[in-house]
Amino acid sequence: MFSRILFLVILVTASASIKAVAQIKNTSNGTDASKASSNERNNDSPPSQSLLETRERWRMEMEEKEHRELLDRSDKAAHLSDELSKSFGQNNRFMATDMAKLNDLEKLVKKIRKNLGGNDDKDTTDDEKPTTLLDAFAKLSETGAALNEELKKCTRHEISADSIDKSNEMLDLIELIRNFAQPR
Repeated sequence: MFSRILFLVILVTASASIKAVAQIKNTSNGTDASKASSNERNNDSPPSQSLLETRERWRMEMEEKEHRELLDRSDKAAHLSDELSKSFGQNNRFMATDMAKLNDLEKLVKKIRKNLGGNDDKDTTDDEKPTTLLDAFAKLSETGAALNEELKKCTRHEISADSIDKSNEMLDLIELIRNFAQPR
């Protein structure tokens, strides 16, 4: 084991020495130091170019992955909002399982809004808030489906202000539903 390490150290040292001697020989043959360093930079261009291309490819793959995750979250949010609306329509009351789904929906919508670059705007454009729990669930389902459709239309390069507004509207509806569901 020790002899292998010693051999490796000697091999690396010899390789470095040969490169140093070759560089000294180049500079002593009339090539000045500035030309040698520019030659070294030119020799490094192809690897650095391929490194840049690799980084760019990774960045693009990461953006595509984030966009797919955004669309998956949007599908789940639309599905959950629809489930909540149907559940309330069938049972005519807010169940404990519905509260868990509502919490999951809120987390998904917050992640969607964050991914879109939105923030916690309390100023929603919808002045007519639902007055009953049934209306709130229907509006939540409608807004969830509209958000999902809007995000499917957009590419990963676009930021939709309408999608951010719809996610804020959904969060307002979730808060309204919680307020309706609280025992008084």
